[in-house]
Amino acid sequence: MQSARAPGARLHARLGGDAPSTGAALPFIVHRAVDRLQACSERAPLHINLVIYTELLVPEPEVAVLDAMLDVFETQRSALPWYSAALAAKAFSLYRKRGGVRRSPRSDFYIGAHAAASNLTVLTRDRTPYRSHFPRLMLVCPD
Repeated sequence: MQSARAPGARLHARLGGDAPSTGAALPFIVHRAVDRLQACSERAPLHINLVIYTELLVPEPEVAVLDAMLDVFETQRSALPWYSAALAAKAFSLYRKRGGVRRSPRSDFYIGAHAAASNLTVLTRDRTPYRSHFPRLMLVCPD
């Protein structure tokens, strides 16, 4: 059965590194994230990009399990728009000017830039990098 969705609304989903594994009990934080995914998927289509997909496959690449979970939520696989590179670079430059020591952007810069360029909301457990570098970005955080 198809769930009702707001027209044109989109959601960019990110769980972090706690992807479910075959035959293993899901940690409590993942249960909460999956519950949040379910609620969000009932309001708007979920989107995932290659960066998030890669993160969800760490530490064990169980592609079939991840694909099955994404299919349950009817997740759209979205490419990173070229414009998001400029936004990620700008955010990273600001990070460095504020004293950041990393030499290259973390995945949060690409995810935030993709969401900003595509007018998507980010589902994340760690709001800090998004608030710091993409302050106008809409966030959904499992409590």
